[in-house]
Amino acid sequence: LNIVLIGAAVLFLIKKWYIFPLFVAWHYIFVLPICHIFPISQNLTDRYALLPSLSWCVLIGFVITWLWYKKLKSSKISENFPALVAGGLLFVFLFSYSYMTIRQTKIWRNSQTLWENTIAKYPGSISGATNLSQIYIKQGRYEDAQLVCFNSLEFAIYNYEALSNMALAQMMMKQYDHAINNFTQALKLSPDLKSARIGLFNSYFEKGDFTNAYITYNSMLSKEEFKSSTLAPLIFSRQAIASWKLNNKDQADIFLNKALISSNHYKPGLKYIALAANSMGNNALALNSYKELLPTLKKEKDITDVKAKIAAFEAKGH
Repeated sequence: LNIVLIGAAVLFLIKKWYIFPLFVAWHYIFVLPICHIFPISQNLTDRYALLPSLSWCVLIGFVITWLWYKKLKSSKISENFPALVAGGLLFVFLFSYSYMTIRQTKIWRNSQTLWENTIAKYPGSISGATNLSQIYIKQGRYEDAQLVCFNSLEFAIYNYEALSNMALAQMMMKQYDHAINNFTQALKLSPDLKSARIGLFNSYFEKGDFTNAYITYNSMLSKEEFKSSTLAPLIFSRQAIASWKLNNKDQADIFLNKALISSNHYKPGLKYIALAANSMGNNALALNSYKELLPTLKKEKDITDVKAKIAAFEAKGH
């Protein structure tokens, strides 16, 4: 096909019909940088076709226009037959692209429809499984998220993000042993995977295995990203509870103080501090945390819930 195109372009150039060789040259000029003569980071990306395809749009328009004005001199066929062919071609192109536009609009309606379509066509897509499972988890569709990740792992057993997302879905379904196993496997494949480290800590904590929760958290302390993130109040608060449960009260107070410091950067973290303080019997701190949290809330349900907790603490005399 390349030989035919280039040969035809040379022939048209000799005949001084410049539009065809011009846009064949246009096509190759914009294809060359991404045709992997020199390797680039991506193999296939649809946006690479935008500029090269402009040449074919022009050439198709040229052919249709040429046919529209072409008059036949045959006595057996109407002289306007080329115009009929031009009209038919124009209808085919308009109908085809209109149909594809409508179809793609439905696929691109939102992230969920996009990734569901990706998984349907390419079951082994790593990005498709990772993104769709995250969407399902946010929607509370934990079994669906688990199934998407499980199916993906049949095609890509080293997809550590799918493993981590499947573990998170299992944790939310209180399948803590499965979650712990899969978070551990994900960390073997990617030791620096932040979501898996936090998930493993939370799985141990939710299971009530405070010893392993404490050990897992300590392994995270070397990662500065955890100390400055919005997750810091949650992690420090839970570690304070774990220390308290392990009868290390001095350490628990240190972690609770760190949670308070980190909450200055993330006020919603005060709810974790309130829960930790309440678990440790520090009802005064729990009450103050809820009072400080209240002005930051926007949802009516959250406001009502916190007000009820404040009233309960005040009723006890705290």
